[in-house]
Amino acid sequence: RIADEARNSVMEKFNAKKIMESTLALYEDASSGMNILIIKVGALGDAILIIPSVRAIREKFPQAKIKLLTGEENRDVFINSPLVDEIIVCDFKGRDKGLGGILRIAKRLRMESFDMVIDFQNNKKSHLLSFLSCAPKRYGYDNGKLGFLLNKKVKDTKPSIGPIEHQLGILGLLGICDVDKNFALWPSREDEEWADNFLESYWLKNDMRLVAVNIGSSPRWVTKLWPVKNYIEVCDKLTKKFGIQVVLIGSEKNDPRSEEFLRRTKCKPINALGKTNIPRLACLIKRCSLLVSSDSAPIHIAASAGTPFVAFFGPTDPRRHLPPADNCIVFKKELKCSPCYHTYCAREYACMVSIKPGEVYEGILKLLGIKDINPKS
Repeated sequence: RIADEARNSVMEKFNAKKIMESTLALYEDASSGMNILIIKVGALGDAILIIPSVRAIREKFPQAKIKLLTGEENRDVFINSPLVDEIIVCDFKGRDKGLGGILRIAKRLRMESFDMVIDFQNNKKSHLLSFLSCAPKRYGYDNGKLGFLLNKKVKDTKPSIGPIEHQLGILGLLGICDVDKNFALWPSREDEEWADNFLESYWLKNDMRLVAVNIGSSPRWVTKLWPVKNYIEVCDKLTKKFGIQVVLIGSEKNDPRSEEFLRRTKCKPINALGKTNIPRLACLIKRCSLLVSSDSAPIHIAASAGTPFVAFFGPTDPRRHLPPADNCIVFKKELKCSPCYHTYCAREYACMVSIKPGEVYEGILKLLGIKDINPKS
């Protein structure tokens, strides 16, 4: 009888359901106190593209403290975001340049006592910072760039897959098998009001279509640039034939290409050069019917805002860098040398020059749902 009572007591306390519940409770207690660092220092567009992955990490560890190490130009991407608790900003081109800067950042990271680091940057600097943070778990890709400094890693075979699918290789190590690909930004009400007031100052007609145009790119990537004369030809034709209002966007006020465009075009564009931060640019692009741009951050912002876009790819591969979007047209010529991932070109930028204004014009009309009944005029 005593043995039966003991057996029943053990069965009551240690049945499968109770063991599972207690295990989950312990896991939740452990994860609630976790301190997680996510690293993404690179290009602005790439920072936007990690939003779905950061959301998946937040959902996996809802009570954890999540901090993001990112570059100066990317700070605005996660402003007002509920996904991260703190943004740690570094500047490898300025104050944090060189080994001294890396060691200074590493010291800051060690003081945070991170439980895990998730490295979406996956280069030598980020892998080194992951290691120097002294976090017991360091996740990332083993890609030959000091990958041995990570202790939770997956081999990077550099497949031609989308950026979010590529990030899933790392997320899989965390038990995350799928993500919501929504990567909308978090502009404030003030940002929305700024965009409305900015456009209203131009006294536009209520039914006027706006097409945002980004003729620039990173100063390093001159090989991504479509000729200015081609932008002028397309924009002038859109304005002349259909009354479309061009909105010129970009971060540089005194960029020579932008100055040439403004000097030679007849389309009288709204000049938003140098007048926006990332949230304001998102609000402005959201109010446009279309964006035209080479492979750069504005196409990621357009995709996040749900604005259709036309994108030019030359030295880079759209299969690896195109943001998820339902309504876009990509122009890329299949040349033997493309994609080369070079920032210089000995073939007179053949991959970009071979994209003709006429086909771009037709692509724009298709996305806008316009038919040119007199194409020769």
